[in-house]
Amino acid sequence: MTFDPYVRHGSGQWRFTLESLCSSGALLDATNAAASAAADAGARLSACAFIDRVALRLRGLPCETVAVAKVFLLRFAVRHVVARNIQNSVHPYVAGATALFLACKSTDHYKKLANLIYQCRWVAFRPPEGTPDSEFIIRPEFKDSDPEYKQWYDNIIATEEHMTSALCFDLVVQLPHEIVIDLLEICFEPIRLSETDEEIELRTEIYQKLRHHALHYSNEWCASF
Repeated sequence: MTFDPYVRHGSGQWRFTLESLCSSGALLDATNAAASAAADAGARLSACAFIDRVALRLRGLPCETVAVAKVFLLRFAVRHVVARNIQNSVHPYVAGATALFLACKSTDHYKKLANLIYQCRWVAFRPPEGTPDSEFIIRPEFKDSDPEYKQWYDNIIATEEHMTSALCFDLVVQLPHEIVIDLLEICFEPIRLSETDEEIELRTEIYQKLRHHALHYSNEWCASF
């Protein structure tokens, strides 16, 4: 039995060279004199962490949808400026929220935009300066009539258009999770009749542990290039 993930899972059109990673949107922006590879990577990491926190609060989102959102974000960041406090850039939180919203639609796990914005505001909320540090931060009551809600709404809708264009409307992502499962099934042969109950139990335990760690690694892979 042969296994060729390259043939089965696409032609690799989104593979990036080291040179292309060093010429991402933020690093090429002529108005961004302070751009650095570290700052660019930090902005992407911040956006990925934001996606994780918002997805956790949305509840019910499969890890595949979160992984797709991170892939969308990283591909978008290569062609557009994702940074804080830079003119004509997309804030990491807005980019992350838009990528998650787009991923929910492309993977058929739809979430109402109003609910997504609520969770984004909950995660992004920062108390006023001088507020004593506390494990539990008291948040105000978020309403759809707030100016901040309209700002989030307008930013996500506008960024979604730019993101889909930057992705060349290629919204079908082949995740490494599928390859991992296929490889594990190849490595673990079907249970033989001659195996004892103890052997079957040990085999199942090893398979489940390997599957857990492999999928965890796949999730981390989607947050990097």
